[in-house]
Amino acid sequence: MNDGFHNGAVNGNGNGNGNGNGKRGANPAAAQGFSSQSPPDKKRRRSTLDYDDMALNNMSYADLLNEPFDFDPSKASPHHAGHGAGAGSLNAKLEQYRHQSTKEQRYLFQNLSVDDWEVAGDWFADQFVDIMQRLRDARRNKRQLMQDFEDEAAGREEAVRLRSEAIDRKLVKMRYDGQRVVGSHEG
Repeated sequence: MNDGFHNGAVNGNGNGNGNGNGKRGANPAAAQGFSSQSPPDKKRRRSTLDYDDMALNNMSYADLLNEPFDFDPSKASPHHAGHGAGAGSLNAKLEQYRHQSTKEQRYLFQNLSVDDWEVAGDWFADQFVDIMQRLRDARRNKRQLMQDFEDEAAGREEAVRLRSEAIDRKLVKMRYDGQRVVGSHEG
């Protein structure tokens, strides 16, 4: 007797398989995209892990705690620039790399930790402040030099003007004296 019940489920078309697709024996959970196996892990997993299980078992929690959070062991090199570097040595490296090729500078900055990025940022800010200070001093010196030049030109112009006025006065006096001499002989 088929009363529309099969495995405890009833569908609208009366076939009793519970999934509504008309196929007998189909698993309703599979039709909805679920598997009958264990429920899926709800945690999102990274496709690549920093450390494999064996490496993690060999590490202490303190080692992991002391690692910078941006440290990538898959990219770590024997001379990992910036990892564990003090501010003094990083400043020395930045001064040294200042005169290196772009490729070498790029390599240095790609391997800096976040803390060293901040130190490097401070170094760049200090360099920028130094450049701006020198630029401001150079502009101030240029303005002072131009002011000194203008003061010297004004002083020379005044000396020439005073000398010219003195010569003009002498010429006027000579003309007046000449006219007086000539005028006294004529009359």
